Amino acid sequence: MFIHYLTGRKLSTPKQSRVWFTAKQIATPALKKVIRQNRNKLEMEIAGILLTIADGKEVEEVKFCVGDVQDWLNKKGFRNHDTTAIRRILQNVWNLKPAANSNSYNQYKIGLDGTIYENTQKGRYFNMSMKAIEKINDS
Repeated sequence: MFIHYLTGRKLSTPKQSRVWFTAKQIATPALKKVIRQNRNKLEMEIAGILLTIADGKEVEEVKFCVGDVQDWLNKKGFRNHDTTAIRRILQNVWNLKPAANSNSYNQYKIGLDGTIYENTQKGRYFNMSMKAIEKINDS
């Protein structure tokens, strides 16, 4: 009798996907906070530095190489990293692709006093828009 009730009853929410609820339906501010706190510390530090540079220089996009990120992290005192970990975050987690070939770009250097300096450099850079930087810092 109870089995018949379970199989025959009308459900209040229609099935949206294979797992019944879509990610959009279960996304809450608390879940976003848990996901944000569970992110890799290196990833959070890189995202913060990129936001600082984009805000400080008031640019719509930031171009940078893996070596630039490594220099920024060293200046900030974050020394537990290697280029492989940085590249993994940029390419696998953030889905960024390096430039097809070596081009010139504005390199950003952080001074000892926290001032951001610009310098023209050549290399295979990654490109991030201000919108993408803000999205990474908010999620």
